Amino acid sequence: MLKFNFLFLFLISFCSIGIAQQDNLPLDSLQYLIESTKEPLRKAKLYDKLASKFIYKDTDKALEYATKGFALVAKKDTSTVADFHNLIGVILGEFGNEKQIKEGLLHLDTALVLYTQLDDQLGRLKILSNQGGLYRSLYKHDLALKSFHKGVLLAKELGDTSGITQNLSGIAGVYLAKKEVDKSLEYIKKAYTIEQKYTKNKADLVAYTYNIGHIYYMTEVFDSSLYYLNLSLNYLGNNKNSSIEGVIYERISSVYQKQEKLDTAIWYINKSLKLAEDLNNESLKVKASTTLAKIFFQKGNWEKSIFYAQKNLASAKESGNYMQQAINLEVLTESYVALKDFKMAYSYQSKLVEVEELLMDKKQREHIDELELQYESYKKEQENKLLASERDVQKYKAERNEQFSYAMFLALILVVLIAYGVYKRTKLVAKERTTKLKHQLLRNQMNPHFIFNALIAIQSFVYKNEPKETDKYLSAFSKLMRGILENSTHEYISLEKELKWLKSYFQLQALRFDHEFDYEIVVDPNVDIYNTLIPPMLTQPFIENALEHGLKNIDYKGKIDLSFEEENSALKITIRDNGVGIKLGNAVKKKDEHNSLATVITKERLQFLNKKATSRIYFEINPLQPKGTLVSFKIPLKYT
Repeated sequence: MLKFNFLFLFLISFCSIGIAQQDNLPLDSLQYLIESTKEPLRKAKLYDKLASKFIYKDTDKALEYATKGFALVAKKDTSTVADFHNLIGVILGEFGNEKQIKEGLLHLDTALVLYTQLDDQLGRLKILSNQGGLYRSLYKHDLALKSFHKGVLLAKELGDTSGITQNLSGIAGVYLAKKEVDKSLEYIKKAYTIEQKYTKNKADLVAYTYNIGHIYYMTEVFDSSLYYLNLSLNYLGNNKNSSIEGVIYERISSVYQKQEKLDTAIWYINKSLKLAEDLNNESLKVKASTTLAKIFFQKGNWEKSIFYAQKNLASAKESGNYMQQAINLEVLTESYVALKDFKMAYSYQSKLVEVEELLMDKKQREHIDELELQYESYKKEQENKLLASERDVQKYKAERNEQFSYAMFLALILVVLIAYGVYKRTKLVAKERTTKLKHQLLRNQMNPHFIFNALIAIQSFVYKNEPKETDKYLSAFSKLMRGILENSTHEYISLEKELKWLKSYFQLQALRFDHEFDYEIVVDPNVDIYNTLIPPMLTQPFIENALEHGLKNIDYKGKIDLSFEEENSALKITIRDNGVGIKLGNAVKKKDEHNSLATVITKERLQFLNKKATSRIYFEINPLQPKGTLVSFKIPLKYT
């Protein structure tokens, strides 16, 4: 079966309880058999078949039928109970809601325990594949990779070619989500080669060729992308007029859009949009309509790009899809800038900032959720190990009953040692992740105050009816926000990225302060800016302090010099200003009742980084004579 997850199709298997001669029964025949069947287990299996037919058509109905079937199964029928836990887990995962996906994972965990008890290796294989898919839906990439790799190994042991290709496809999907496109392409091509040579399942071939075409689109190898996407359409065969076909048309349209063949792009996206409307597929409809809005923007038809983007924004809000909201808000902002309607552009830019902050908050919550999932995963692994140990002990008891007590004693010690080791490891992992999250929060404390000041400045330009300045400010602000979003989750980034960000930051502040100060960024030619690493936004609080306090009340033109040079196997960074200096600057701050947290936040950040490093990062602030302030950092050289 095919499952859509953003732009990537990947296979997700689910166990369907076998009924001879009834696999291909139509819906009305299945419903008639359910009504006429009295025997509970047989009726449960019929409900399983009915639920399976609705998984990708009507998820609510699928869950209803699966729940009814599950209620009819006796607890002692372990195999059927495991099958229903697997089925319900997959159905809950299909909802796409975080809470329901987590509930689905609990069902899959239960099924895995039961299959392990039964020594059902095919059942375990299906669970590993399904767990990987659900972990990927929750962006838990490490856990997803772990499940898929286990699935590949088990499938090879069992000689299950379909299981190998499904799990290879899952691995490719995770690497694509992590933006590691080379690895993604490597694994999906492996899956396609095996499928084409051995199994030749048309549905799988559609998915694999689509995925290869999509990856080539991402890497801008457009001829190869179109080749594989059209191959995917060919593999569809008689399954035309489906959501799958609509997704393929949308991606083909995006390729032609990138090639600036916009009329051809519109032709394909309209085919995708028509299929989405005919099939009432809301997610495909929003995706295709968003692509159409971007094409009209590219053609210079701002009115149509605004029309479609506003429609898409409403749908994305209703579904709670922040990513689609952000894309369409960006289209609206740029369209209104093109129309010189800066008031509307400012309005949508402000909303875009709010949505991007929500995306950042969601990412931080996901880090915390990952800790919980890892802890649950550790517990389940130990339960499985315990079950395996108990099964071995039972066999041993049957063979050598007189050694039972001794074996149980050893098993108990082993379980206690394993449990203690897992407990200690879990605590260490949790502590490390918590510290990492605290570090990210410290970095993020620097953003809201700056964003507030920048938005106030934009607002003043709008009210003064200064369109050119507004346009400059919006453009610089957009680049700066993108840099903050990209860099805020990393402990280190390249010096080149930091320099780009600083140039945008200085440009923005120069506009804000009406060029009342000059600035200069000097980089020693010996410094390799592309491979040298630096903590992101390390200097920003002190530049802001210089602007807000050091240069605020002077009667001459301010100057800020920022330099980067190598010194004794370290990167030396200095921030020098010609302002009032530390002593007088502190007096001004007290007068304004403003307590900057720059020094405190920086010290806490450096304390975190120094714990993990072999060499320490040093930082100091000194007054300059006759006036001014010098801030210095010494960072041990670190390379990519």
